[in-house]
Amino acid sequence: MEKNDLSRRKVLATAGAITAGFGAAGTVVARERDDPSEKFTKQMIQAQQIAKQEGLEERQKYLDRVGINHIEKDHQFAVQKNASEEDRAQPAHEPPICVDPLDCDADINVQFSLTYNPRGEEFHYSYYIRFRYGYADDPSYPPRDIYAGPEDPVDTLGLTWENSSAAKRLEIRDHREVHRSVVTDDYTEFDEGSWTGSGLGILVDGYQASIDSGKTGNDETDWSQMVVAGVFLEKDVDFRPETSVRGIYEYAWKGTEPDVAVSYPASITFKQNEYEESETLQHTPEGKTFHIKAKEVM
Repeated sequence: MEKNDLSRRKVLATAGAITAGFGAAGTVVARERDDPSEKFTKQMIQAQQIAKQEGLEERQKYLDRVGINHIEKDHQFAVQKNASEEDRAQPAHEPPICVDPLDCDADINVQFSLTYNPRGEEFHYSYYIRFRYGYADDPSYPPRDIYAGPEDPVDTLGLTWENSSAAKRLEIRDHREVHRSVVTDDYTEFDEGSWTGSGLGILVDGYQASIDSGKTGNDETDWSQMVVAGVFLEKDVDFRPETSVRGIYEYAWKGTEPDVAVSYPASITFKQNEYEESETLQHTPEGKTFHIKAKEVM
């Protein structure tokens, strides 16, 4: 049984909307008034807020209204914590099917988007993540809650783009102060040690996002509020329209917060990996890698 309490979701999402300023969480850049990117920056901030408050379809309608080219791709995953050895032997393109967090660890819905500002010749690359969860009072002992869904600790999202030692395709805007061009919300945080020149790492707290989304009632499930992360990118010296951006999500449980490094092709390495178990979400159920080419929005 699924609960569709839209008013509750909208209020909670509004409370967690993105803020502008400096720091790790809730960060977007404060640009100078005469900067040609200022309008694009404000529009993307507004688009992020719309996604959290009203949903991804409304975000796309807003981008259409203001004339920003954009492309989105959606994927949904079922992650099974207690899978058997036989299940784990399945190919990456055949994940175990699980639609109820009472029986598995989490279902994850991901949309990633690329937008383009021709005036500033820059891009905004962003991820939107939701988790299926259940959170209710324990009927046998009312002071206690029952929760099923994403677990601690913080998971990792890697945003990567095509660069190499020989070719510089894309660069983070304000790359000398990377955090200025990283977009986060209350449940995502830029990992300061993850910047490599071809990718960055974002720490994601799906557990807290689900808890803060409110109770669902006994034996009911719902999607959490939207979790958002992104980065502003600009053309580098060797840019070409075929340049691509990719992403990878590392979903983990029973461990500690990672200190990550991210690179292209999409990969995540951990300086401190104490996870007992984790699952990497880099491919669609059809086996395709998360992938958008710049020319798709230019």
